[in-house]
Amino acid sequence: MSLIDKFFSGYSSEDAAGTPFRQPSTRPGLFRLVFKENVWRLVPLNLLYLIFCIPLLAWCILYIVQIEIVASRGGEAFLQDFLGTLYTMVLGLIPCILFVGPANAGIAYATRNIARDEPSLVWQDFWHGLTKNWKQSLLIGLVSAFLPLILYWYIAFLSTNPNQTAVSMLPVTICVIVVALWLMASPTIYVMMVTYDLKFKALVKNALIMTIAHLPTAAGVGLLRLIPAVVVATIVLFFSAPVGTIILAVYGVLWGASLDWLLSSSLANRLCEEHINPQIGAPTRIGLRKEDENE
Repeated sequence: MSLIDKFFSGYSSEDAAGTPFRQPSTRPGLFRLVFKENVWRLVPLNLLYLIFCIPLLAWCILYIVQIEIVASRGGEAFLQDFLGTLYTMVLGLIPCILFVGPANAGIAYATRNIARDEPSLVWQDFWHGLTKNWKQSLLIGLVSAFLPLILYWYIAFLSTNPNQTAVSMLPVTICVIVVALWLMASPTIYVMMVTYDLKFKALVKNALIMTIAHLPTAAGVGLLRLIPAVVVATIVLFFSAPVGTIILAVYGVLWGASLDWLLSSSLANRLCEEHINPQIGAPTRIGLRKEDENE
């Protein structure tokens, strides 16, 4: 199969028919298999998703430059200027994040199928997930769009009130915990959205419950998603900033979002198959070797 075929052709476990015990018996094994078989198919999926991220990326770059300018000025009004610039940036992020919402549904549908080792066609899967779920995805995107405002409030509170007691910090800390839980649960919300016919309230409720029930695993996957950023930051700080920037750009363009979503969808598939599918009579080990075949 040529590289172009790997970019756009569908793949399924039927391609390896006749290979004994090809299906893995564990979730990590399934992830390694689908990543190996679909590593190049993740590239066009990533590029499709990045089209919807252009306003968000442009806005962030613009205001990062503005913040650097404010920081270079210094002076007594630095804190006020910094918070003012940051507030404007956060407000502008709201429509940008909202615009990405439907694309999240598209990439969730595509990576859900890939993570299950099911037939997947990047272009068709992405647009199917986007067009069928754009209304609910906008609602989820709207909630996510206001999260930066909560973080801004947290930063502003700490900056203007450095000497705080544990009691006065409690409401702010709770808000930060809620933001962290939402960030961990939101990929599962999108995967549930493209998989089941559920109302908005049921999507959010079930995703949050499953995330809290598997909090160590969800946090572990979250840390795995941070590995590329940590590697790049290490290169920038201790070796070469230009090299680190180039690596970040190449990785971000080719695999950044799609690989991140593949990890998240793999976890979401596990949660759904363990907690929801048994209740509705749906398969529970999709892509995995049947238990009786392990003997």
